[in-house]
Amino acid sequence: MPEIIKTLLVILPVVLAGIAHSVAIRADLFPWAAQRLDLGLRFFGEPLFGENKTWRGVLIMSGMTSVCAWLLSFVLQSEHLPSGFAQLAEPVPALLFGLLIGLGYSLGELPNSFVKRRLRVHPGSRPGGPGSLLFYFIDQTDSVAGIILFVWAVYGPPVQVLFELFAVGSLVHIAFDMLLYLFEVKKMQWRARDVSPGLICVCQTITYWACRLVMRLYPRYLVRREETTEIAQQGGKYIIAANHVRALDPFLASVALPWSRFKMLLPVRYMTHDGYIERTWQKLLMFPLGCFPAHKDGNKGGLELALGLLERGQTIFIFPEGRRVKGGSTDQLGLNTAGVGVAYLAARTGAKVLPVNIEWLDAEQRRAEGIGVVLHVGLELAVDGSEPDLQPVADGVLHRIYSLRNHPGPLVLPTTQGGNA
Repeated sequence: MPEIIKTLLVILPVVLAGIAHSVAIRADLFPWAAQRLDLGLRFFGEPLFGENKTWRGVLIMSGMTSVCAWLLSFVLQSEHLPSGFAQLAEPVPALLFGLLIGLGYSLGELPNSFVKRRLRVHPGSRPGGPGSLLFYFIDQTDSVAGIILFVWAVYGPPVQVLFELFAVGSLVHIAFDMLLYLFEVKKMQWRARDVSPGLICVCQTITYWACRLVMRLYPRYLVRREETTEIAQQGGKYIIAANHVRALDPFLASVALPWSRFKMLLPVRYMTHDGYIERTWQKLLMFPLGCFPAHKDGNKGGLELALGLLERGQTIFIFPEGRRVKGGSTDQLGLNTAGVGVAYLAARTGAKVLPVNIEWLDAEQRRAEGIGVVLHVGLELAVDGSEPDLQPVADGVLHRIYSLRNHPGPLVLPTTQGGNA
């Protein structure tokens, strides 16, 4: 039997106990035991371990590992186990071993929790910045280290076996942790403002050229741009404002800009409806693409976060209408009143607005013209934020977006070979 399989058999009781503990948390089983392990005690004003370390966790982990190890002892033989663990093939020693590693798992997390409370890190979260990955690694290996310490102190197996147990146990714990997030057993504390700008730039560059490739292979898109100069300087403050009809609009509005301009706007942060980025898998997909919630990100509102991003030189993409509006023309502007967000951001930061109009043609137009979408890109707008009432300013931006259809600029085909197309 491969050594890695033997090592997995040793930690299998912990994995099964971890699943049971997750089910107990999800279903709120044994609420009487869900009391804080630190009994509410504080050290220098902060809790000893925090609210996530409970007696329920210790009882379930130690009890279930004991039971699982005891049951496995009836089907395992000594040759199925690594050197130094032959006792797991016997019921009573296996029961005690399960109790030992269950306690090691639970108690091994406490020093890390103690340190994080001193750093004022909220339970279930990690510090942002460069140290985030280090803290995640410690979070996933502290309990495994507790198991190794207890096993080494009581049984003294070979060092190589302990190393293999630590490596395999840590990898299994990380994989299991990811599954807990994906199935929403644990809530991801990853915030949009913590995403690395470098990661967003890479993902948006790949997405930009992937969309351009699709436009070349499926040439049913036209781009019309007003005569415009290049962005004066990299690092300026810009807001891309567009109308919103379909889910593809953010991608289309982005690739309507020539690469020479788009790359100077990176990273672009897309203000997104909270419902599209509330689940873990949505965050993992949308955050690297630059999305952030329109209403709340942790303890910050969407506009407050957008202001901070603009001040750091990141571009904000916003739909002034705040929702999808089918059709739309200058005659309908009375119905499509803009939210003041775009005017507020521009007035507070001095950012320029890049208006983009996405015109989805109806079936008759598609048949007649052979295209499905026309992208209109306008000149940069300098917003006057001196007026106390920003609603007319926001309505003016929206009017400019829709009026681009009536004053189209020169045509640019997506299949053009030039780098600025």
